[in-house]
Parts: sequence; C-alpha cells; structure tokens
Amino acid sequence: MKENIILCFSLYLLFPTVCSAASIDERFQNMEHVIQTLLAENKALKNRLDNLEELQHRVLLLEENCGFFDKSIRTGDTPSHIPDIHEEPVFSNEEQADTANNTEERSSPDRDSMARKMSPQHRIVTSSVASSSWHLSKRAVESEVAFHVYLSGNRVYSSHEIFKFDVETVDVGGGFNTADGIFDAPATGLYVFSWTVAAPQGSFFSAELIVNGAVQGVVESDSDLGGPGNGVHPATGVVLANVNAGNHVFVRFHQGTSGHVKSDSYMRTSFSGWLLL
Repeated sequence: MKENIILCFSLYLLFPTVCSAASIDERFQNMEHVIQTLLAENKALKNRLDNLEELQHRVLLLEENCGFFDKSIRTGDTPSHIPDIHEEPVFSNEEQADTANNTEERSSPDRDSMARKMSPQHRIVTSSVASSSWHLSKRAVESEVAFHVYLSGNRVYSSHEIFKFDVETVDVGGGFNTADGIFDAPATGLYVFSWTVAAPQGSFFSAELIVNGAVQGVVESDSDLGGPGNGVHPATGVVLANVNAGNHVFVRFHQGTSGHVKSDSYMRTSFSGWLLL
C-alpha cells in the first residue's frame, strides 16, 4: 500500500514535466515548419531576382543593338521630331533620269561605303533613302562635328548645280567631301549651317541649302544690278536643321543672270556647319 502511494505521488510530480516536454516538442515542430516555409519563399524570391537581372541584361543588349544611347531616350524624354517637309525635292531632268537608272545601285548593302565614289547626283539620290526615324537613329560619332570650306576662285554654275567648295580649312568629323561639295553628316543631331555667296558687279543669283533632298534655305546676292553703283553685295543664310547620320547637305546654284559666282581675296563664297546638339 505504501509503495502504491509513493508511485502515485511520483507520477503526480512528473506529470507537469511530461506535459511541458510535449508542448516544447510541438513548438519546435511548428518553428521548423515555419522555417521551411520561409526558406522556400526565399528560394522563390531569389529565382525571381535572377530572372529579373537576366531580363535587365537582355534589355540593355537590345538597347545597345538598337542604338538607344541618348540619355533623353533612356529617361523617357522624347527628343524633338524631325519636322515634316512638304516641299518636294527639286531635281533637273538629268537627275530624274539618273534616279530611274540607278534604283538597283541604291539598294546595295554597301551604299554608304560607295557613296564617296558616286557622282553628286548619285549621292543625292542615296541620301533620300537614309533613315528618317529620329528615335531609332543614333550618333555615328560622339565627338564634335564642324566644317568650313570656300571656293578658291570665281566659278560659273548652271541651274541646280552643286557648289564644289575646294578649299577646306576645318573638317572635324571628316564629313565634308571637297570632290563634290557634299557634307555627309557623320552624326545625328541638330545642326547649324551657314553659307555666304556673292554675285559679280552688275549681276545677281540665288543659292539654296539642300538637306536630305529638300530645300531648307535660300539667299540672293544682287550686286547693284541696273543701278549706278559698282559695289558687290554678298548674302548670307543661316539655317537650323535636324539631320540624321548619313544625310547629305550641300549648297547649289538656283537661278541668276549669268551663273557667275564671285570668290577671291576680297570676297569669299563659303559654306560652314557644325553639330549644335
């Protein structure tokens, strides 16, 4: 009887301990379950992060291939669009016939590398198929672009003939070709163009600035025509124009009394341009 009493008393004392041990074990199991759940969620988040990093890398590669180097494009700012030019390019009959006979040549993949070997008429046609998308065009060079050229002497031109400026004093970027008088824009951007022309005494003529096949500006020099004076009055034009890399820019004779253009040690007929933005 005494032994039974002792056994019961011992069980009474141990019962809270047994219950406490069972409760702790259950808590450990719950904590282990929570930890396993957190580890699984952490692994899933890590996989998503890896996927996002890979996607970001692919986007950067695509931007680089498409030429999205402008900071304004990366930040969502939209550059100014090239204005729509409604004026049709003016070409002579010879230029129109030459355009029809050289369709296959314009479609050649080596168009840009062959441009400098072409005649001025061929290169004018080639410029008309240059990219006109402001957003997808990129600067071919990130350095400065500028040129200044002039005629070494008096010349005689016919209607719509390009001024072949044969003296080059500045050509940063290598875009101007003295062989044909055409500036090939090496970079996309906003350009400033200035040209000065002078008609000999007693005559007049007008000269046009052509950007990618379209007239962007015109000036006229009238040197005391029909009057008692004997002076020479040069005319200067200044134009701001959005130009894509590969576009052609030049000055050409429009119309006049004789076609004579003055350029000497007293008065130079010249052409300048530089990348502004």
